[in-house]
Amino acid sequence: MQLRHIGLSVSAMSLVLCAAATAQPVLLTTDTVIGPTDTFVVDPMTGAAVPLTGAEITVRGCVLTISGRHRVGSLALVRDAGNEPAILTHPAGAVHDYSGGADADVVYGVDLTIDGDVVIEGPNGALVASRIDTTGRGFGPGEGPGAGGASTGLVIGAAGGGHAGRGAKA
Repeated sequence: MQLRHIGLSVSAMSLVLCAAATAQPVLLTTDTVIGPTDTFVVDPMTGAAVPLTGAEITVRGCVLTISGRHRVGSLALVRDAGNEPAILTHPAGAVHDYSGGADADVVYGVDLTIDGDVVIEGPNGALVASRIDTTGRGFGPGEGPGAGGASTGLVIGAAGGGHAGRGAKA
């Protein structure tokens, strides 16, 4: 009987250790870029490559620029001691085709899935707010997924709403 109890304790402890090992905190304090094919983020404190899927990312007083499709464990945007905000953004006009040029799996900007908590520190008196900021990061006229179709017949230039949807087609 006693051996079974010890065996169960070891098994339960192994499960807890495996679960804890998948969630790894990463503190970013300098501007960082995660590209569309990156699967790891480097922890500046340890130099270790942490898989994005288990990364509990805290951005403190710097800019995190992400492009493409990614999944992270959690995300916190907080200001630093010098009152600099944390900012999450993506590169202007970012496009990545995960289908290798077939246009079957295209991500414009960033497609970010966060499995756990999202914390964005707001303003407090004279203290600044951290933020997600995509100002000026979209596509210019006639570009991107909202550009519309080609002009034909009497229609001069197709246009339409380009807020992450397809524009009008002539």
